[in-house]
Amino acid sequence: FNQILPLLMSPTLEDQERHLLVKVIDRILYKLDELVRPYVHKILVVIEPLLIDEDYYARVEGREIISNLSKAAGLATMIAAMRPDIDNVDEYVRNTTARAFSVVASALGIPALVPFLKAVCQSKKS
Repeated sequence: FNQILPLLMSPTLEDQERHLLVKVIDRILYKLDELVRPYVHKILVVIEPLLIDEDYYARVEGREIISNLSKAAGLATMIAAMRPDIDNVDEYVRNTTARAFSVVASALGIPALVPFLKAVCQSKKS
């Protein structure tokens, strides 16, 4: 991941190149399964911006990767990785994180997220 993720951040990356890199990440996720846990936040930092991309297919790919990442890493790991970004001072980070949470909820089931959402709503920062 330390080799592939920086490539996805390249500003000169074309759509087809991005598509191929996303497919590589998807295959790696499939092979690693729960061993992907240490890389969850790094992957999210690179993939979350795809959720608000102008290109429909980029958004679909972003949702697919986050969904597969959620299934591989598990809910607790996803929440731990995403929780700090909910309170980020940058609105962009908060918005992409909220979209990513919706993908996680869709992938793992909304009932699984309800206890976490209750805790967030009752926290003092809310």
